[in-house]
Amino acid sequence: MTESAQQRPSESRDRPVTGPAPALALDSVVCFAIAGKLYAIDVAVVREVVSIDRLLPVPRTPAPIVGAFALRGATVALVDTRILFGLDAAIPATTALIVVRGHRTVCGLTVDRVLGVARFVETRFSPAVRGREPPQIAGFMSDEAGGLLTVLDTSTILQSLENLRFWETHR
Repeated sequence: MTESAQQRPSESRDRPVTGPAPALALDSVVCFAIAGKLYAIDVAVVREVVSIDRLLPVPRTPAPIVGAFALRGATVALVDTRILFGLDAAIPATTALIVVRGHRTVCGLTVDRVLGVARFVETRFSPAVRGREPPQIAGFMSDEAGGLLTVLDTSTILQSLENLRFWETHR
């Protein structure tokens, strides 16, 4: 092993954990509002936007799971995004983003309203600083109207949702 190859592992250990998050490989994002703030998530994990007509209570589930609803013959858990993000719960939401991983529906995420789909523009994106922002935030991107979108870290969000599913099925 050369001397420079021996130094590489220690160099990676010496990097600060509080540096900027790695760049994202996004094409487009779904933009939505929760509690007056604008958010965006990778369009690849959102199958559709649905209205929730009837919510069925599900006993003994973690706080973010507020119930279940029927979607084309399947039962889908509804996750209160406000609670997932540590915000105060509000009136029951009637709109949800259907989140998928591959071809499997993961859940519905409540939103106050959907604003649309926007192209992810890396030059308008500022990565979140690890340790200063919550882990579900990848960074911030200005939108065409001059507003600021909080871009969510898709893998962290999906892992949080998978953890809820695991808790629900293995309690």
